[in-house]
Amino acid sequence: MSKSGFGRGEWCVVGDFNAVLHCGERKGLSLADRHGSSTELIEFGEFVRDMELVDLPVLGRKFTWFHSNGIAMSRIDRVLVSEDWLRAWVNPSLWVLPRSISDHCPLVLRFNSVDWGPRPFRFNNHWLLHKDFFRLVEEFWRNCNLTGWMAFILKEKLKGLKTHLREWNRETYGMVDSKIAKLISDINSLDIRSEVTGLLEGEVALRKNLFSDMWHLRFSKASVLAQRARLRWLREGDANSRYFHATINSRGKKNFIRALRVGEEWMESPVAIRQATVNFFKLHFASVQWSRPNLNGISFPAVLEADNIWLTRPFSMEEIEVVVKESDGNKSPGPDGFNFAFVKALWSIMKGEIRIMFDQFHGIGTLPKSFSSYFVALIPKVNSPFSLGDFRPISLLGCFYKIIAKVLTTRLARVMDSLVASTQSAFLKGRHLVDGVVVVNEIVDLARRTGQSCLILKVDFEKAYDS
Repeated sequence: MSKSGFGRGEWCVVGDFNAVLHCGERKGLSLADRHGSSTELIEFGEFVRDMELVDLPVLGRKFTWFHSNGIAMSRIDRVLVSEDWLRAWVNPSLWVLPRSISDHCPLVLRFNSVDWGPRPFRFNNHWLLHKDFFRLVEEFWRNCNLTGWMAFILKEKLKGLKTHLREWNRETYGMVDSKIAKLISDINSLDIRSEVTGLLEGEVALRKNLFSDMWHLRFSKASVLAQRARLRWLREGDANSRYFHATINSRGKKNFIRALRVGEEWMESPVAIRQATVNFFKLHFASVQWSRPNLNGISFPAVLEADNIWLTRPFSMEEIEVVVKESDGNKSPGPDGFNFAFVKALWSIMKGEIRIMFDQFHGIGTLPKSFSSYFVALIPKVNSPFSLGDFRPISLLGCFYKIIAKVLTTRLARVMDSLVASTQSAFLKGRHLVDGVVVVNEIVDLARRTGQSCLILKVDFEKAYDS
């Protein structure tokens, strides 16, 4: 089934589909029933993709249908909407309410006009293709005269450049859809004139320039969509298809926090959600145990003198450039708003100051506190996150801090294998998480075959990694 035969429109498809999109949307069933029929997940997923629909996440409850046995449950009731519908009806929230005599829960679709404040600055990679971009940035960078610690100077330069680029982007790419429509209209007018009277030499050149401007704007728009969609297998310059829009909307609806459950209370206002988030992570990462056990008397591997000299040697321009070159230019930026695509493109302008920053850091071993500021992004760990425990926090750091961290990490990687015991089978180059799982399985199998007693401890270092 394809949407091509139905056309565009504001579609909102609501109902009991008697099918699920993910295995986790069934519970309390046999393995075969939980996965559905052999084709259920595939066919329903293909239907949603082919029709270019977005599945709205639910709030209130995770499941919408409950079996009379009180064990089996599924999410088979849902709301699927089109991109045009999402543009017309912004900020929807889908609530699952308590059921009464029915085995299905009622769904309520609500709309809230919520102001989360201004969006943070984000560098757009397509700016690099504009003929005036490098001249604009170079003029600002050369004319920005600051004194003090180089790390502070670089941070302040990026801060000022953000304001400069915001204004330039508004003038150059603002109202891009209207500009594209105007260019198409002007091109069509010249086409009609060429059919009747022909075009003068100047009009032929004008039409060529109009085409060039139109395709530049279209490519810029497609590039923004590709960057927002964050599909690694896509390359900027691919067609501005509706698939970009569907991917962006799907990511946005999944990641956007419309409401949070704190205890038994639901919070929907931005102020309440912000405060609840701050309180949760303050408590979550606070130290509650003042008396800590010590590890006195245990001999740990030490760094050899030769390795210590190698680790603490002055930074070279070569190792800095290797790190910058190997860094992904499409990763999410931190508070400064700039990614590695920007750093790579402007490397010739700023590399001298970055070298000074590294030399100063090597001499004093510290950085300004504000230099290490970061955004905390909450990534859903489940399909329908309700509480803050359902999110994984990750830190988004500034681009210059990332360069320092990556250079230090590259150096430490040389000695970590000799410092960390071989029994740790993950998070080091050449070691794999699955190795530890295989060893544990072998031990359990051996204990079962021989009838021997076996003690296995599973420790979840929650604050260290997955939360």
